Amino acid sequence: MRPILQGDLIMAARAVLPLAPSARFGAVRRMLEEAHCADRIRKRLGRSHPLWGNGALIDRAMRAPLYRGSLFGPEYLQALALVLAVIAEWRARV
Repeated sequence: MRPILQGDLIMAARAVLPLAPSARFGAVRRMLEEAHCADRIRKRLGRSHPLWGNGALIDRAMRAPLYRGSLFGPEYLQALALVLAVIAEWRARV
């Protein structure tokens, strides 16, 4: 997967906020796996995956319905913390 930058974190949090809290952990993990696979496809075939993007987490996240509310509220901050925790767990496995 491409390097994870601040924009990736923000968009991933915005992508999971419309989901039920119980579904968010799995959604972040799924986005990471799909972005990782998309990057491998991009490297092999020289083009983006039609559903998962170019291998950047931000590209994968922006293909989902995004939260449009305030980025300063507690729910957004909890989603951002979840994204960071899932990335840390995922990086430890990969």
